[in-house]
Amino acid sequence: YEGFATFTQDYSNAMETQSSLIDSKPWNSLFKNESIDFICVLLITLCVILLFVSDIERGTEAITFCSQNGTGRKFSVQMLICMFSAITSSLLTSYIRYAVIDLTYGLGNKSLSLCSLELFSESTYDMTITGAYVLVSVIKAFGSIYLAVFTYFIGSILKKSLLTGFASFVTVFLPNYLFPDREYKYLLPLP
Repeated sequence: YEGFATFTQDYSNAMETQSSLIDSKPWNSLFKNESIDFICVLLITLCVILLFVSDIERGTEAITFCSQNGTGRKFSVQMLICMFSAITSSLLTSYIRYAVIDLTYGLGNKSLSLCSLELFSESTYDMTITGAYVLVSVIKAFGSIYLAVFTYFIGSILKKSLLTGFASFVTVFLPNYLFPDREYKYLLPLP
């Protein structure tokens, strides 16, 4: 009886929105994932700590400031490496999540409208389901860049690797566990 009720609800939704009737469970599981990607946060935090905070902690940034190309060039290269690793880890984890669900359940009808999904039946955006997931992945990549810059800022204030890692993890995970059902956890753009 539950399966029939789900089918009739999906069918009536498809008729109301002039969209197609699809198996939306795999897509819903892909879009409903609201948890923070622990591996991505760990990689970004470690990258920032190894590139920036360890130099500050050891006091080697004073030597870098005295060199001819030290101040601007080294900082720029380190920041580019940090941003590249943040974007790469975020997009890679999004792709792995997409591939696992696609191989496990099968993500069919990739070119259908976003409003074909029950989750987005009221959406006014004119994009495909795959386009929406790509957009979500790009937004998470920007959140990863924000996390890298924020971790660098915390590290330059605290000047200790362990404290920087702890403060970064607390800042990321505390809103998610204090307010699991509220939108406060979405105030910080995170991966």
